[in-house]
Amino acid sequence: MKCKICGEETKIAFRVMILQRYNEHLYKCQNCGFLSVGEAYWLSEAYKNAINISDTGILVRNLKLYTIVVCIAYLFFGFRKQPNQGETEKILLDLGGGNGLLVRLLRDCGIEAFWEDKYCQNFYARGFEWKRLEDSINTKESTQENKYKQNQDNKELTDIKDFIPNNTNQMPAKSPILQPTLSTSFEVFEHLPNPKEEIYQMLSICKNLLFSTEILSSDIPQPAGENAWWYYGFQHGQHISFFTRKSLDFIAKQNNVHFCSYKDLHLFSEYPINHSYFKFAIKLARYIFPFIKKKLGSKTQDDHKKMLEYEIMKYNEIQI
Repeated sequence: MKCKICGEETKIAFRVMILQRYNEHLYKCQNCGFLSVGEAYWLSEAYKNAINISDTGILVRNLKLYTIVVCIAYLFFGFRKQPNQGETEKILLDLGGGNGLLVRLLRDCGIEAFWEDKYCQNFYARGFEWKRLEDSINTKESTQENKYKQNQDNKELTDIKDFIPNNTNQMPAKSPILQPTLSTSFEVFEHLPNPKEEIYQMLSICKNLLFSTEILSSDIPQPAGENAWWYYGFQHGQHISFFTRKSLDFIAKQNNVHFCSYKDLHLFSEYPINHSYFKFAIKLARYIFPFIKKKLGSKTQDDHKKMLEYEIMKYNEIQI
């Protein structure tokens, strides 16, 4: 089997029971060290419950992560309460956003965050789905284009210059709002069956991607017994890809982005980020977070009003 990251040869690392009934090999790349299953044909079964029952750390993890994300968004990517003149508000997209808890926490801290997840149902960030934002923007732009075309049809073209839109009557430009400044993807990479392609898709949405995954040590952790690595998660069958720093560095180079890492938090970025600054931003997040939060304000009350208006609009549409 070829490595799913770098394409080099792999060797069988060990054999293990997945979901207590599938006896499968895991393969380790001889070049980049990436460890993965072959074909993960059991995923539909593993994702009957998107958040597995053994993930008892989900709340603690999100409460820790959101303070770090707020600090990194503010310090390295220019998220502010009031954008500079001529700029739109910066957007954060949470890929694999789970039940929406992180997005809600980020919005409560003033970050314009949106949710996306193909497996899990959004609960805490309802109304702030990425697809819904796309649909609303596309509808608005379509309406503007139709108005423009209608105005053009009503004009009497008497000169060749009438075919060329002037500054006051030009086709509305596509809104830049759909370009996130920063994406996040926490506890997702280890779930990816085709990591090279799927990470490429993430980076095609946004070149700045903050993510988490436990790093595989050079010596393969034991898959079973008292010293088994807890992160394998073979009982729930959702963890199928395990990365080394070398494999993540390979992905960064393949996608022409920069890479820095501290413990289980990693960043692909369009422009280089100082590794020491990244490390200290994470280590000191809980101390600097209160000051940044105060500067950013909160979207809690504004979001409340938006959702009330949305419910009224939906009700009026039903009545019509």
